Amino acid sequence: MINTDRQLLGATTFQILVLAVGVGVFYSACGRKVVRTSETVHYTENGSSPEETKASANEGKAEPLTMDTVPMPEGAKLVMTARDTRTIMLRGANDLEKVKHHFETRLGKLGWQKDLANSEVVDGVGFLEFKKGDLKVTVTLNPDSDGQTMAYILQGSGIDAPEEEDGDEAL
Repeated sequence: MINTDRQLLGATTFQILVLAVGVGVFYSACGRKVVRTSETVHYTENGSSPEETKASANEGKAEPLTMDTVPMPEGAKLVMTARDTRTIMLRGANDLEKVKHHFETRLGKLGWQKDLANSEVVDGVGFLEFKKGDLKVTVTLNPDSDGQTMAYILQGSGIDAPEEEDGDEAL
């Protein structure tokens, strides 16, 4: 990442990867476009989001989702995290099909495979299971009693949650 004060937005930069094999040294240049997010500037490839760029960098390795890589639906807010139960809870709009599609698409782009045998919608509650290597994430989409909002609960071995913290939304 590059600090935003360097004013490289829109510029194409190159990162040199040096690999030493025996006596020879090989150089590989990879062009990347720099774009601004709210706090930092990220390199992206082909317009990929920062989460997708991180996933492609770790391709072949099953890395758990973190608060930086969880694909947050638009307007969702953090409710809480719990490290011991590997849980991240969000709250957002009660639009089951839209949110279900969001997680299926975005987690798919991050290399997670949906487990069709263990994913279903029952009585307006969505249960989606994803696998990546030996890691598993269950996404539960549960409408709140007010009918306006929905809890998005991500839990499993594929979650690397920070120490317990409360988010912007009350339970």
